[in-house]
Amino acid sequence: MMNRIGKLVTTVAVSAALIVGGGIAANAQGNSTDFGGILNKYQQSRYFVTQSKSSNENSSINFSGIGANYSANVKAEDVNSGNQFEEKKGLGTGVNHEIPNGTPAGGRTRLILTNNVWAVVDVAISGSFTTK
Repeated sequence: MMNRIGKLVTTVAVSAALIVGGGIAANAQGNSTDFGGILNKYQQSRYFVTQSKSSNENSSINFSGIGANYSANVKAEDVNSGNQFEEKKGLGTGVNHEIPNGTPAGGRTRLILTNNVWAVVDVAISGSFTTK
């Protein structure tokens, strides 16, 4: 009986260490947030994600889907100052795209998306936004 309890305690301790260690490793990669929704017609911009920054590095985005083979324009904004950074245009799916992001460490940054063309329809979009 005592041997079973010892094995159970060891199993729980190892599992907890893996879970906590995995969480720390994932956090080292930055804050990654999945998003999805609609790109507005007529190239109207839309805010999708707001995140905290822990470094002065740029952000990245990876689109998992953009409806009807459209592409997207992307830029980051410093929530506190309202400064918007260089827009990257014509980005497609399946690739990690670096986005200039001058929001200082400790600040909050926001993702702004627009359709790359003057579309008369709304376009479905999904992906993930990562800030370090």
